[in-house]
Amino acid sequence: MNILDGNFLIQITTHCIKLSSLRLHNLGLAGKCNYMHNLVSALRHCKNLKDFR
Repeated sequence: MNILDGNFLIQITTHCIKLSSLRLHNLGLAGKCNYMHNLVSALRHCKNLKDFR
C-alpha cells in the first residue's frame, strides 16, 4: 500500500466499515498533516469511529 500520497487512508476506511478506533502518527514534518484532503475524505466513511487520535 502506497503511503506517499494519503490514498491509503481512503482505502482503509472504505474497506474497514466497522473501524471504531484510528490513531495516526507522523503524517508530516513539524506536526503538519500532509494528507489533510485525504484525511477529510476518509473520515466521511467512518460511521462507527469512536476514538480518533
